[in-house]
Amino acid sequence: MLSFVCIGAQKAGTSWVHAQLARSPEIGFPRGKEVHYWDWVQRGKRPLNLIRYVEPFARDADSPRLLGDMTPAYATVRPEYVHLHAQMYPEAPLFMLLRDPVERAWSAARMDWAAEHPQASMSPDPAWLAAYLRDPEVLAKGDYARSLRTWGAYFPAGRLRAFMYADIARRPRPLLRDICAHIGADDAFVDDITDAALMDSYPLWLLLALIVAKTAATAISLGSGFAGGVFSPSLFIGAMVGGAYGIIATSAFPELSSGHGAYTMIGMGAVAGAVLGAPISTILMIFELTNDYELTIAVMLATVIASIVTQQVHKKSFFTWQLERRSVSIRGGHQTGLMRRVKIASVMDHRYSAIAPGTPIAEVRLKLQSAPWGELFVVDEDGGLC
Repeated sequence: MLSFVCIGAQKAGTSWVHAQLARSPEIGFPRGKEVHYWDWVQRGKRPLNLIRYVEPFARDADSPRLLGDMTPAYATVRPEYVHLHAQMYPEAPLFMLLRDPVERAWSAARMDWAAEHPQASMSPDPAWLAAYLRDPEVLAKGDYARSLRTWGAYFPAGRLRAFMYADIARRPRPLLRDICAHIGADDAFVDDITDAALMDSYPLWLLLALIVAKTAATAISLGSGFAGGVFSPSLFIGAMVGGAYGIIATSAFPELSSGHGAYTMIGMGAVAGAVLGAPISTILMIFELTNDYELTIAVMLATVIASIVTQQVHKKSFFTWQLERRSVSIRGGHQTGLMRRVKIASVMDHRYSAIAPGTPIAEVRLKLQSAPWGELFVVDEDGGLC
């Protein structure tokens, strides 16, 4: 059955929270992130059919997982639909993410402008923006007090909690733990996410500093002959580069961002694939880690571009360069490597037929018939070739 609901707000970090909660083996979303039931019923996009809403959650009723519905548009549904929801799931905890209303409205405006005018500039037209911000539906999405009053009127105190969007950047782990405590989920998975760049925990300056420090440390280690490789450093540097790019991209185009964690994974794949010279293996590895087709497509594009740039600039990957320094060439494929390993002595045959310079033609003819290779060698008395 339905275990918890996130009712909003739109453009307030619900996608990030959903992605993090989905990592937990104890939490599931049978219909994905946004079910869009109550809001679409309110708009007339679908009939009021309670069985249709309940059925996906009832299908997994025997599952030990907590099943959730995260639809930010529920923040603006009318009281009669909130009342119906409360009658169906009176015990399911609710939560809402709150963002500065001006920032939320601007982010939503840029997203809707880009959707309506894909060929236009990212900055909305002033006249369009003015009309957009006067739209009652747009204003309702930022009226958090009304949303909390509407839902709070049908649920007991403590059943509905509000969390702050700003905490995603300032304190992501405590925020996730607070949400897990509210919905009754184990928060052990939060500590299992060891890469802080994936959790958006590192500021931009620290990511850039770690890129420089790790690159220098790896170069010093390899140049000095110390033990160590380049696989782990390539993953680390790729994660830091991807995380830094994610922060910059999210700041510039928040409505188009996929979240810092996605860029971190893409950076890991791109750098590791180019350094190792194994783009296909790297792409498959990232897919096995994430099981995310959309993210894998982005990793594929980034890895291919990084590999092409590396081949054009350096003509080879780092691993190929290391092998060439050891006089091991992998160019030409398997056949070339096989021929280089075969020694002449292992294929030489010492059987041969020889004749003297004065051998009659009839005897030469007979010897040719029995020669192992169809050839005769003319030798002198000392056995040397004439």
